[in-house]
Amino acid sequence: MNPFRNELKKLDRENDEQSAYIECRDNYVAVQNMVRYLSSSSLSLFQVQIIRKDLIGMAVEGEKEGLTVREKLGVEPKEFCDDIIQSGDNNARREHLLNAVVNTAQFAAFWFTFRFLGFYANPASYTLTWGDVLTIFLYYFIGIFLATYIRNRLSICSSPVLRWLPYLTIFFVVICGYTLSMKFYTPINESFIIMINGWYVECAAVALALAVTLLANMHWRRCARKYAC
Repeated sequence: MNPFRNELKKLDRENDEQSAYIECRDNYVAVQNMVRYLSSSSLSLFQVQIIRKDLIGMAVEGEKEGLTVREKLGVEPKEFCDDIIQSGDNNARREHLLNAVVNTAQFAAFWFTFRFLGFYANPASYTLTWGDVLTIFLYYFIGIFLATYIRNRLSICSSPVLRWLPYLTIFFVVICGYTLSMKFYTPINESFIIMINGWYVECAAVALALAVTLLANMHWRRCARKYAC
């Protein structure tokens, strides 16, 4: 058993390969938006990939019959997804939190490695600043909360304005962040939290990222066994 094997990503890759058999672009987008919407709910992310696999098969079968995804479902995609969410018997908010922690910890490890190897000739003089904290927070807020959760939640809306709202918000936040950084980032980045041996920071960041990644992989293996039954 490979502890670094991520069963969720494995299933996601398999679904990506199967989705290539959907010939109609509209059907492909419909399935994609339904999966995104389900991912923003309290359903297990592994369960969502199982549902995605079924939806892909349904879309391919519908195309052979000359039907769209909506016609094959018999109801509006949002109504279909809401029924699945309401009938779900588990609340996977902790799982979603774990997934967010893994992504953020991996980014933090990358960020500290980039700073440590790129800017510090003397490892013993590594300065942990509030700029580091701000960078990691912005990654979570923009890269995970806005770009993933909010986008997924609005992906199935009929209004194109609502579907594009997360992207417009991200664009606005990035522009504002860049503008403010020109004035405030330098003093924030110079406000250090602690000066410490850089190897300690680097090892701690990598160890944390590795630990939460292995923990998540254990969880996905349990999910694979659960939904295989």
